[in-house]
Amino acid sequence: IDRLKRNGVISRFTIEVKPEGTAPQITACIFVKVNLKASAAVARALSRIKGIRELYKTAGENDDFLAIVDGADTSAIDATIGEIVAISGVERTSSKIMLARVR
Repeated sequence: IDRLKRNGVISRFTIEVKPEGTAPQITACIFVKVNLKASAAVARALSRIKGIRELYKTAGENDDFLAIVDGADTSAIDATIGEIVAISGVERTSSKIMLARVR
Protein backbone atom coordinates (compact mmCIF):
# COMPACT_ATOMS: atom_id res chain seq x y z
CA ILE A 1 0.00 0.00 0.00
CA ASP A 2 2.85 2.40 0.80
CA ARG A 3 4.37 1.84 -2.64
CA LEU A 4 1.01 2.40 -4.35
CA LYS A 5 0.58 5.65 -2.41
CA ARG A 6 4.12 6.83 -3.33
CA ASN A 7 3.54 6.02 -7.00
CA GLY A 8 0.25 7.91 -7.03
CA VAL A 9 -1.87 4.84 -7.76
CA ILE A 10 -3.79 5.38 -4.51
CA SER A 11 -4.74 9.02 -4.06
CA ARG A 12 -6.91 8.78 -0.96
CA PHE A 13 -8.66 6.42 1.41
CA THR A 14 -12.29 6.43 2.41
CA ILE A 15 -14.38 4.73 5.05
CA GLU A 16 -17.80 3.24 4.36
CA VAL A 17 -19.92 2.91 7.48
CA LYS A 18 -22.77 0.42 7.71
CA PRO A 19 -26.04 2.31 8.19
CA GLU A 20 -26.87 0.07 11.15
CA GLY A 21 -23.87 1.47 13.02
CA THR A 22 -24.86 5.12 12.74
CA ALA A 23 -27.62 7.31 14.11
CA PRO A 24 -31.03 6.78 12.51
CA GLN A 25 -31.51 8.84 9.39
CA ILE A 26 -33.80 9.38 6.46
CA THR A 27 -32.59 9.18 2.87
CA ALA A 28 -34.35 10.86 -0.03
CA CYS A 29 -33.86 11.09 -3.78
CA ILE A 30 -34.38 14.63 -4.97
CA PHE A 31 -34.85 15.02 -8.70
CA VAL A 32 -33.85 18.55 -9.77
CA LYS A 33 -35.08 20.18 -12.98
CA VAL A 34 -32.93 23.13 -14.07
CA ASN A 35 -32.79 25.77 -16.76
CA LEU A 36 -30.46 24.29 -19.39
CA LYS A 37 -28.38 27.47 -19.65
CA ALA A 38 -27.76 27.43 -15.88
CA SER A 39 -26.86 23.73 -15.65
CA ALA A 40 -23.14 24.16 -14.94
CA ALA A 41 -23.69 26.87 -12.31
CA VAL A 42 -26.44 24.81 -10.65
CA ALA A 43 -24.16 21.76 -10.56
CA ARG A 44 -21.47 23.79 -8.76
CA ALA A 45 -23.99 25.18 -6.26
CA LEU A 46 -25.52 21.75 -5.61
CA SER A 47 -22.04 20.32 -5.01
CA ARG A 48 -21.57 22.75 -2.11
CA ILE A 49 -24.71 21.71 -0.19
CA LYS A 50 -23.65 19.64 2.82
CA GLY A 51 -26.87 17.63 3.02
CA ILE A 52 -26.32 16.12 -0.43
CA ARG A 53 -24.39 12.84 -0.10
CA GLU A 54 -24.29 12.01 -3.83
CA LEU A 55 -25.06 14.07 -6.93
CA TYR A 56 -25.67 12.71 -10.43
CA LYS A 57 -26.22 14.36 -13.80
CA THR A 58 -29.10 12.51 -15.43
CA ALA A 59 -30.59 12.08 -18.88
CA GLY A 60 -34.32 11.91 -19.27
CA GLU A 61 -37.45 13.82 -20.00
CA ASN A 62 -37.90 15.87 -16.84
CA ASP A 63 -34.92 15.73 -14.52
CA ASP A 64 -31.42 17.07 -14.91
CA PHE A 65 -29.84 16.11 -11.57
CA LEU A 66 -30.44 13.48 -8.93
CA ALA A 67 -29.35 14.36 -5.40
CA ILE A 68 -29.17 11.67 -2.72
CA VAL A 69 -29.92 13.47 0.53
CA ASP A 70 -29.52 12.24 4.10
CA GLY A 71 -31.08 13.84 7.15
CA ALA A 72 -31.79 13.05 10.78
CA ASP A 73 -35.50 13.64 10.15
CA THR A 74 -37.94 15.06 7.60
CA SER A 75 -37.19 18.59 8.78
CA ALA A 76 -33.54 18.14 7.82
CA ILE A 77 -34.54 16.79 4.39
CA ASP A 78 -36.92 19.73 3.97
CA ALA A 79 -34.15 22.19 4.86
CA THR A 80 -31.87 20.69 2.21
CA ILE A 81 -34.66 20.88 -0.36
CA GLY A 82 -35.05 24.54 0.62
CA GLU A 83 -31.36 25.11 -0.14
CA ILE A 84 -31.76 23.39 -3.50
CA VAL A 85 -34.80 25.39 -4.65
CA ALA A 86 -33.11 28.65 -3.59
CA ILE A 87 -30.43 28.14 -6.27
CA SER A 88 -30.88 30.39 -9.30
CA GLY A 89 -31.66 28.21 -12.32
CA VAL A 90 -33.49 25.47 -10.40
CA GLU A 91 -36.98 25.23 -11.87
CA ARG A 92 -38.48 22.53 -9.63
CA THR A 93 -37.78 19.46 -7.55
CA SER A 94 -39.47 16.13 -7.06
CA SER A 95 -38.70 14.07 -3.95
CA LYS A 96 -38.91 10.41 -3.02
CA ILE A 97 -38.28 9.16 0.52
CA MET A 98 -36.48 5.83 0.78
CA LEU A 99 -38.48 3.44 2.97
CA ALA A 100 -36.21 0.38 3.05
CA ARG A 101 -33.07 -0.89 1.37
CA VAL A 102 -33.93 -3.97 -0.69
CA ARG A 103 -30.46 -4.81 -1.91
